[in-house]
Amino acid sequence: MRILSADSSNEFQLARREVVSLLRRGGWSKSALGEPRRWPTRLQHLTEVLLNSRVPGFILCGPQRIVIYNGAFAQLLDARHPNAFGKPFAEAFPESEEASYQFDEAFDGKPGIVRNFLWPTADHTIRPPHIFDLELTPVTDDKLRVSWVQVRVTSLRTDPAQFATDREREAAEIADPPLKLTRILEQSEERLRLALDVAGLAIWDWNVKTGKVIWSDEHYRMAGYEVGEVEPGLEKWADRVHPEDRLSALAKLNEARESGVPYIHELRFQHPNGRIVWASAFGRFFFDAVGEAERMIGAMYDITEQRSVTQRQQLVLSELQHRSRNLIGLIDSIARKTLMRSASMEDFAIDLGHRLSALARVQAFTAQIERGGGVTFRELLLSELSAHGALLDEDEFAEKVTLEGEADVYLSPDMVQTFALALHELATNATKYGALKDQGHLLVRWDVQDTDREGETLLSVEWLESGVDTAYDASSTSGGYGRELIERALPYELGATTSYEIDAGVVRCTIALPMLSVGKGSPTSAA
Repeated sequence: MRILSADSSNEFQLARREVVSLLRRGGWSKSALGEPRRWPTRLQHLTEVLLNSRVPGFILCGPQRIVIYNGAFAQLLDARHPNAFGKPFAEAFPESEEASYQFDEAFDGKPGIVRNFLWPTADHTIRPPHIFDLELTPVTDDKLRVSWVQVRVTSLRTDPAQFATDREREAAEIADPPLKLTRILEQSEERLRLALDVAGLAIWDWNVKTGKVIWSDEHYRMAGYEVGEVEPGLEKWADRVHPEDRLSALAKLNEARESGVPYIHELRFQHPNGRIVWASAFGRFFFDAVGEAERMIGAMYDITEQRSVTQRQQLVLSELQHRSRNLIGLIDSIARKTLMRSASMEDFAIDLGHRLSALARVQAFTAQIERGGGVTFRELLLSELSAHGALLDEDEFAEKVTLEGEADVYLSPDMVQTFALALHELATNATKYGALKDQGHLLVRWDVQDTDREGETLLSVEWLESGVDTAYDASSTSGGYGRELIERALPYELGATTSYEIDAGVVRCTIALPMLSVGKGSPTSAA
């Protein structure tokens, strides 16, 4: 048994594919971890780094210490593989209880190293057991709790007599200094590889003179290749750069080569499956004594999520600016029309204050809809009646107001603002002059009805005030702002059909809104 090295890439890829197939085989829903696609992002990233590492290792997950290991480690398990994959550690390796307390310390947040860990082989009567040194690294979740422990094999021996103690190993390295230097170099390279993987950095090293290019594992993945799938080179890199970014990326590269300035550029990679990955790249050329480029070293990191967040922020800002302009325009229109129809500045201040309060309630309903809550016609109606004091006395309300209609008629965002302002004007007139002032009665009925047109539905609303004062002055509403909203704004903005009549102590208003502006049964049906 041996640790897979970079020279055994074919063997490594076969082992890696076998373990990846175990991860994808299903059945995780019955485990404490659940399906891999629902794992926390940190665990998904740890697993990806582990599976692409050539060093044997595994991850202990959660209180049950569920084991996820890589292809290199699978080769050390003999007959235990593949049954040990995804099992609790104590179940998969019952003979290894002596390490459990060190695992417990790691889950308590204390990193450590398990020295000379004896791991019997399944056929230990034929072959000697493995002797490991295990490096334990606690890993926290987004709540800063240690949920996983990363375990890496730092030393592997199959002969119990070989390097039985650290002192003997140190003595051997003293006797053979190159051995110690080799071990230090291997450990340093592995630490660098792990650090780059965890940080998500993609590294390249380009020998300009010979054309040889070295890519880190993350570089392959960022460009949409399997690790080791192609021979690294400028052409293979350019093949995966998005067609719209290719010329500018190459131009930046040539500029850095010719002028000696650092190479700094953001570009997109287009994977064969259509996925787009944004990358921020930076690097520099090194020149020989005569000023010719001989080497370039650089790095990239994935900024796809950052770009997505930035785009969402720009959309939100654009929408906020748009709404702000519309809201300011609406307030200006309300103020102008209120001023035109006010007998005095005192009346203007009172009426404008009420209308702006109604507008504020509308904004609260709009926010409620955007949060997925939905707003029904009944909610909107009761909000306006309450604002006019109609709900203060329950007995009086039951006597003076009758509401008839289904409770689950949801309104869409595009209709709430204009519709709410129209209801506000109706309630205002009813409070000042109509059924809510003295001894009258208000009936509001609504229903969702089919029409003769296939697939078209209407929300029909009837507002009927009876027993109003015979001195009800038609001029107070005729040609007023409220009537303008009902007879002009609703038809223009929402495609509604409306009527508004005052006759012999009766005020009747009807509104019919098309299905495009209404939903029934759930908040989402109105969206």
